[in-house]
Amino acid sequence: MWPPSGQSWRDAVAQEHALVGECRFNEALKVCERIYAAAEAAAAPSGVLAMLWAHRGDMLRHLEDLSGAADAYAECVRRLLPIAKQADCPQILIIPLHTWAAIQLRRGRIDDARTLLDQADEALDRADRRLNRRLVQLHTTLLRAWSAVAADDLASARYLYILARQSADLLRLTPSHRFRQAIDDGFGWLERPAALPPDPFLWDEPHLARPAQTLLARCA
Repeated sequence: MWPPSGQSWRDAVAQEHALVGECRFNEALKVCERIYAAAEAAAAPSGVLAMLWAHRGDMLRHLEDLSGAADAYAECVRRLLPIAKQADCPQILIIPLHTWAAIQLRRGRIDDARTLLDQADEALDRADRRLNRRLVQLHTTLLRAWSAVAADDLASARYLYILARQSADLLRLTPSHRFRQAIDDGFGWLERPAALPPDPFLWDEPHLARPAQTLLARCA
């Protein structure tokens, strides 16, 4: 039965939480696999299993196993699609699609990434109107700018970074906001291109890439 009972489950979730916070992703990945097996054995809801696939993808991404990370996010999205349809909640697909797209960009699969961004745009078009659409669109613009850089289309990249800056101004984002930093990084790269500019993930920092707290709350 879900959620699993017993101290061992809670200890595993807490351990994984701590390991990710310390950027010990190899060890955290092994614990995550145990958590997934326990969740699956306890007939966890499909959404929980999808979240764990995304979490696995995040850890693999930090370990630079981009192929494994892409596969994990593909499985996450595959599991989320029927949930989004049944619950009429397409917005749950947006972050996984954006993250998957960025992974594909890191792998040099530009067309695949753009297809995923198109799918995310379709989900946003059907999303709850209370969603902060302008912020989501800003993140999409940054990812599309990154894809233009990857395709060596610097004119489009500059145009997209200008649009992103205008959106950030309308949102009144502070200079310390991660998206502001991504925009500045992009313009800096255009002035002195060397490698791909940093991908604009608000949730890319290790301390934000851990759903263990949510799992622990479900089991408390």
